[in-house]
Amino acid sequence: MSLYSCLIQSTYQWIINNNMTPYMLIYTKNSKNIPLRYIKKEKILLNISPVAVKNLEISNNFINFDASFSKRIYNIFFPIKSILSFYSFENKEGLYISNNGEKIFIYENKKKDNTIKKTSHLQLVE
Repeated sequence: MSLYSCLIQSTYQWIINNNMTPYMLIYTKNSKNIPLRYIKKEKILLNISPVAVKNLEISNNFINFDASFSKRIYNIFFPIKSILSFYSFENKEGLYISNNGEKIFIYENKKKDNTIKKTSHLQLVE
């Protein structure tokens, strides 16, 4: 298995294990069975969560799965090098890829806790 496909699989598992939604932006020129009406400027953004796709296969050279578009099932197939970005929908952390896989940028949100900490207006009465 190639390092590239291992990175994709590891990122997928990390996103799923953290209860987030994996999104993948792909360049569609060499893809198969993607409905044309969803392609914009030769790109498509896909939700590949277990709820959205079935039979997901990530190999050294390609990604393959079944997905529904407008209630019709398509067997989606594209080269693994077609991935432009692969990230969590919720926080955008993940892989951002350029030059046909030659450069991979990892984005990790350094500010993990986005909650606002407030002190309570209640007081303990004894």
